[in-house]
Amino acid sequence: MPGGFDFLQDGKLPSNTHCVLIDDIVNSGGTLCEAFHELKSMGAQKVSAYVTHGMFPNASYTKIMNVGFERFWFTNSIGSRNFLNGSGPFRVIDISSLYLENRNNNFYYSYFIGSESAVKLKGTTQALIEYRGEESRFKMVQSYKCSSSVDDQPLSYQEIYNGAVNRANGYKNTSTYTIGIENGIIQEGDLYYDIGCIVLLDRYSGELFVNWTEKVPVPTSFMTTFFNENKVVRKYKTVGQVIHNDVPTLPSDNWHSLTSRNNVDRVHLIKECLVKLLHEKDKFLY
Repeated sequence: MPGGFDFLQDGKLPSNTHCVLIDDIVNSGGTLCEAFHELKSMGAQKVSAYVTHGMFPNASYTKIMNVGFERFWFTNSIGSRNFLNGSGPFRVIDISSLYLENRNNNFYYSYFIGSESAVKLKGTTQALIEYRGEESRFKMVQSYKCSSSVDDQPLSYQEIYNGAVNRANGYKNTSTYTIGIENGIIQEGDLYYDIGCIVLLDRYSGELFVNWTEKVPVPTSFMTTFFNENKVVRKYKTVGQVIHNDVPTLPSDNWHSLTSRNNVDRVHLIKECLVKLLHEKDKFLY
């Protein structure tokens, strides 16, 4: 074997050979399993594997577990796979301290938000600055046009949640995380509230993390106008448009300072909600 070492003896490996396969990532594990069988046919006594990122979509780890690997090491870069540690050949190498110590320097994380809304983008950016550090260290927040596939004015928790999930799932290219944000109106007794749902999708593990913003009261007069004016023809797409029509200084997508606690705007509500969500994700994964 030019430029390398040939340990084969008549096409066979020396006795007592323990081979270790190394790869950067494992999904279904098909290639590693094929390599396992090939090495065993060549006389390897033991075969182990090391991969950095253990993805294991659709519980594909069950196939690997039954193949016969001596050891199968992977890091907890995908923290939701920690439960495999000690099961069969699986051994998880803990790198969480490296992640947490260097979180502010993780420029390779990319965040895509399923909306072209300047308000949502600003709230998301502010959240990541607070969570990860100064903006120059993570220049990765990008927006993309994506439909929520729900009504322009969602009127239930389920519709709001569906809209956020659809926005998070809308981006199909490579990214670390996608974020979906959807606001809507809920009714509690005779009162109405605006509330936002934020969905954070970990594109590597497939884990979905959800949090809800603080509820903001919507004056009943605006809801009455919205329902009455839309009985025959849809005059107002959203309640925000009704509010903007009555108070022109308030943007239709950022009127929340009118009635929110401490008079904070929607940017602030998104930021506070997403920061909490990011920290909850860390607790779950690490």
